[in-house]
Amino acid sequence: MTATTGGRPRPIPRHEERQHVPDRRAREYPPNRPPQIRGTTSKQIRVFLFIFPSKFPTFAKSRKTNTKMKKELCLLLAILFTLSLYAGNGKAKITFESPRYDFGYIQESKGKVTHTFEFTNTGNAPLIIVDTRSLCGCTASRFTKEPIAPNGKGSIDVQFDPAGRPGPFRKEVKVYTNASKAAVKLIIEGVVVSKKK
Repeated sequence: MTATTGGRPRPIPRHEERQHVPDRRAREYPPNRPPQIRGTTSKQIRVFLFIFPSKFPTFAKSRKTNTKMKKELCLLLAILFTLSLYAGNGKAKITFESPRYDFGYIQESKGKVTHTFEFTNTGNAPLIIVDTRSLCGCTASRFTKEPIAPNGKGSIDVQFDPAGRPGPFRKEVKVYTNASKAAVKLIIEGVVVSKKK
């Protein structure tokens, strides 16, 4: 480069020429703005700070929820364990006032007859009637389905249909409970008087 002095050009010294060359680093990094880390933008940093702090409360909340669930589970297991001990030490027992009933003479023309067998749980654990069964389709039964507490009472209704069955009869109804694997037998009997022709 040259400069004009008195109409004649003169060469510019190299130290003066350098002063006119703008500083490339100054143009890229202004004085009030520090250089950024290579490969990371300020926008990425802001996004990082925006996302991750919001995750920390959620993580802490999930940990609190898990802790609460563990406490509830432990409490439930403790209750079940206590009940199992109680059930293991106690046992239900079904006691009928009378396991047999005699209808006497019944008229076939009057249709079905029913008797109610009442019982008491004389054990020290809840009693449950599981099922009742009869070998004859002429006999039906209904029973208390709710658990019966110790010293509580329940009932079983046994119905007999005399239609087409004149003469003496004796029917059994088996009662299955949680008190024993063996069934308890209920017996109904009587004499059916046939219809007059």
